Amino acid sequence: MKIETMEPKTRITEANPSKIVSREQWIVARKDLLTREKELTKLRDEVSRHRRELPWVKIDKEYAFDGPDGRETLADLFAGRSQLIIYHFMFHPDWKEGCPSCSFVSDHLDGALSHLAARDVTLTMVSRAPLAKIEAFKKRMGWHFKWVSSFGSDFNFDYHVSFAPDQKAGGKVDYNYTMQEFPSDEGPGLSVFHKDPTSDEIFHTYSTYARGLEPLVGTYTLLDLVPNGRDEDHLAFSMQWVRHHDRYGTNLFLDETLPYWPSTASPQSSTCACAATECTRESSVAAARSRSKRRDSRLDCSSAILALLPKCPMCLAAYVAVWSGIGLSFSAATHLRLSLLILSVGSILFLVAKSTRRLIHRFGQHEKIIRRRAVC
Repeated sequence: MKIETMEPKTRITEANPSKIVSREQWIVARKDLLTREKELTKLRDEVSRHRRELPWVKIDKEYAFDGPDGRETLADLFAGRSQLIIYHFMFHPDWKEGCPSCSFVSDHLDGALSHLAARDVTLTMVSRAPLAKIEAFKKRMGWHFKWVSSFGSDFNFDYHVSFAPDQKAGGKVDYNYTMQEFPSDEGPGLSVFHKDPTSDEIFHTYSTYARGLEPLVGTYTLLDLVPNGRDEDHLAFSMQWVRHHDRYGTNLFLDETLPYWPSTASPQSSTCACAATECTRESSVAAARSRSKRRDSRLDCSSAILALLPKCPMCLAAYVAVWSGIGLSFSAATHLRLSLLILSVGSILFLVAKSTRRLIHRFGQHEKIIRRRAVC
């Protein structure tokens, strides 16, 4: 299948390049774009045909899931139909909530359930989080699709949407059909299965990951129609603006200095998923400033002690006598001076080392963000 770059069908002088044009000029430009849109539609139809012509893989392995009605097999998830779509929803067993980006996708799928069922297709969500967490989060989001837990099963690992520590130990994991660095223990994806109505044999027919999931997101389709488009180029990562749908307007934001996916839930975090730890912008900035002030005050205090510390032990003994009325021997003053010197120098070195480590950590997190962009 050959994909060629589409060139404009009209000359630039014929389609006025300025933003404000006459209706006639706009029609010329719009017809040029319409030609490209039709080419894209035909190309999409051709890709869809190739997708349907992919060979199938028979599933011989037994998988068990925890569902609202108890333990279920992969065959049970078909719910009497011959085609099954499974969305691999990122929800780690340790996380408090489901991934915001996967939630963004799922908001577009819930309304399709009855339409899919009419075409012999069942849609089900699968995550590794325990069923109790899944059901609580599903209730909060107001979704109706079926959602089961694969906790304790190899299902997520076999379909390359969960990664064990030993898999990540080498630095790269198998995601989206390539070995790559990946910032999380969980990844998003979608897999399709077919069950033969006569033999009940199950086959894996298709899986997609990363930006292959974009066709599921109607919001992006609509944003692509408006003048500003998705308006994500200035963000640290493409979905930085996305929230759980009950979080818009709450001033919660995603900290661009943190990894896109934290590894586990944090007591200070209200979300643990495809996005970094959430907090209010004001409280985050205030907390950072407070920490910075405390570091500066400790450094100033240590530096002041070091600068004012007398070189002579007897001078130090005199200072102590003047300020406290306590007399110190030469030996005691020597030991006190040495202790203050070690304490001050040690404190300064500790604060410098801590600041250096923080800078290195922040640089590492920005590297992860860059890698995240490459994944998408």
